[in-house]
Amino acid sequence: MKKIVYLAFGLTILGFIILLPLLFLSGVRPAVPVNQRLVDSLVQLTSLALEEGDYPDAALLLYGDRIIGSGYNTIKADTLAYGHAEIMAIAEAFSVYGREAFGELDRDSLLLLSTFEPCEMCKGMIKQKDIRRVYYLQSKSPGIRLKYIRQDLSYYLRLRRMKSGGSQ
Repeated sequence: MKKIVYLAFGLTILGFIILLPLLFLSGVRPAVPVNQRLVDSLVQLTSLALEEGDYPDAALLLYGDRIIGSGYNTIKADTLAYGHAEIMAIAEAFSVYGREAFGELDRDSLLLLSTFEPCEMCKGMIKQKDIRRVYYLQSKSPGIRLKYIRQDLSYYLRLRRMKSGGSQ
């Protein structure tokens, strides 16, 4: 058991050493200009979220220069844990296009715009749907990024494959 604990501790330290520079990469990269009309659309969507008593986060999914999905936080209004703006925008596009047609879209022509840097759950959806370009207005602090790295390491250290036939 001690070996497992030492291994877990060693992997955690190694993970921090390797991933620590990633905390700051996003802030170092230059900002990308975005059409003011799209920024205004994000602001309008955040207003809808605020009117419903939700966190003012909004997202747009574009294909080329066309908006194919939009969303804003609906966590409080709908009492759904997955009601994040980015997920709502992707879900809207997915429902309009359908699974197959959405999957056939040119991935390099997709662009997700968000008011905030996507959270881990939204990042998972973005990666799952292979949306390769994501622009946001407000970055996460290095402290939040460090928290997510720690949570990722902890998750993988606790993750176990199960086998049948065992007793509880």
